[in-house]
Amino acid sequence: MNSIYAVVRQQLIEAGVATPESFVGCTLEEINSIESHFSVRLPKAYRDFLLEMGRDAGDFLVGMDYTFPLMLGFRDSAEDWLRESGSVFKLPTNAYVFFSDPGGAFSFFYCDGEQDPPVTVFIETELEPRRLFEHFSDWVRGVAEDQIAIRREREKFKKRTDP
Repeated sequence: MNSIYAVVRQQLIEAGVATPESFVGCTLEEINSIESHFSVRLPKAYRDFLLEMGRDAGDFLVGMDYTFPLMLGFRDSAEDWLRESGSVFKLPTNAYVFFSDPGGAFSFFYCDGEQDPPVTVFIETELEPRRLFEHFSDWVRGVAEDQIAIRREREKFKKRTDP
């Protein structure tokens, strides 16, 4: 297991975002099927992430999605958003959309041989994509930190409002 994802996993468990049992990774066969479906070689950092939590990780990113097999439709949805938004940006064939936010955003990286590629985000209201993180592993850490902070704020609020 990649140490970055082991640390993230432990942080999510300690914060109550997930339980040890809630982590369900993809199988190698599933990862290979993703690569075959999109005719790409996925970066190692992303493959490691999928092995750890590609199917589920408790309440991690609830309301948004990154999971298998739903990810197989993200590119089509992203292309629809691009058309509907009026953006002139087109996803290159080696762009892999790994995250979808139903609020009108998606994140992707390029499958170009980079083992921990930069993450780019497209937000419907911005019309042009922008780099969000220098590495996919940074995206995972950043999103996990955000999820943990949200959980802690909810717990504080609950304590203030409970009788």
